[in-house]
Amino acid sequence: MITSQEFVERLKSLKPNCYIHGELIQRDDPRMMVSMKDILMTFDAASDP
Repeated sequence: MITSQEFVERLKSLKPNCYIHGELIQRDDPRMMVSMKDILMTFDAASDP
């Protein structure tokens, strides 16, 4: 299982194909990270013994 930080690093390596209000954004854009908060918490919870 990967950590939340590893997940974010993998996202950064992917080509940008996300749009907000018609604007192409990077996958690590702060506006995207707001909605990713729950996903990142899930990765952290899964790796917490």
